[in-house]
Amino acid sequence: MQRRSLKVGWLTNEGKVVMRSSLRRVSKMIQDWCFGSQCGRRSPYGRRNAVAAQLGCERLEDRRLLAATGFGVDASFGVQVTSDIVYRDNAEIGFGTPGGVTTTELKLDLYTPTGDGLPDELPGAIVIHGGGFTGGDKAAQNFVDLANDFASRGYVTVSINYRLVGDNPPPAPENPPYSDLDPRYDAIVAAVEDTYHAIEWFKGSASTLGVDAERIVLGGHSAGGFLSTIAGMTDIQDVGVYDLDIDITDLDVAAVLDGAGGTGGLAGSIIDSADPPTFILHSSDDATVDYSEAVAIADALTAANVPFEFPVITTAGHGLDPKLDTVIDGETVRDQMFDFFQEQLDLDGL
Repeated sequence: MQRRSLKVGWLTNEGKVVMRSSLRRVSKMIQDWCFGSQCGRRSPYGRRNAVAAQLGCERLEDRRLLAATGFGVDASFGVQVTSDIVYRDNAEIGFGTPGGVTTTELKLDLYTPTGDGLPDELPGAIVIHGGGFTGGDKAAQNFVDLANDFASRGYVTVSINYRLVGDNPPPAPENPPYSDLDPRYDAIVAAVEDTYHAIEWFKGSASTLGVDAERIVLGGHSAGGFLSTIAGMTDIQDVGVYDLDIDITDLDVAAVLDGAGGTGGLAGSIIDSADPPTFILHSSDDATVDYSEAVAIADALTAANVPFEFPVITTAGHGLDPKLDTVIDGETVRDQMFDFFQEQLDLDGL
């Protein structure tokens, strides 16, 4: 595989970390996620008209009253689960431990739709759990439920684990000072790399699994939403923080679910017209990930003319299920989300 190596240097300026790189977007994104825009500041945008103002329009159009039906929207299929499939067998862990650096397997759970009426090729979905890069697991009930939500609507779905802080991944290249300031940083970089490996595995297994490799949704919540947004929006020219042992050129996805993840304040820098349609799932009272992150993504997608949907949720906090269960115009946000993906992936004719 082609190795992408774009170096980053580091300086300190009055106690602040400063980067210098010709391509520094992803590194700045991760820096801001660790230290700045996602550190629990409550959003000032609590009302519908305030959100509209942030998006540069007079008002938000009411969501259509009638939900779509059909394949990809109706939860009409059974689900068969196959657990702990290895998608990567060479992930490095153990840096700084008595045993030293070793490699480990990373695993995913496969959720396969079953029943009558399934087309020969199915859409796919990759689900990424949250946990602030210090915890979380694909077996967490809310992510099991999300994977079942996709699979019961006809998506072949995988839910992945990735390296966390406690796995002690090796330091990100050219980055010893920053690792000392935030121990999550190396785990975040490792998790980005693992996400790309999961996409590669899924696309490489598409024919075996009966998946249309051009109809894959990448989605997660909190840390998983952050990973989905980075991996979904980052083009090869954006990568500037670490050496990649994987060529991401062909690892694009068809749509993204940004569940309260954000981009660390760099949505306007990394989002362009070639990026995938995005469903933004964020509540204005989120005290963990600042709501302005979601507004910035919506603004950048608007500027790039990329389709997106951003339901106005005001009382769900940082929870995944409370947002999906919110009812707007008589329809749950969960149904709105699958309606959006059905349209963007052109599933209605399958």
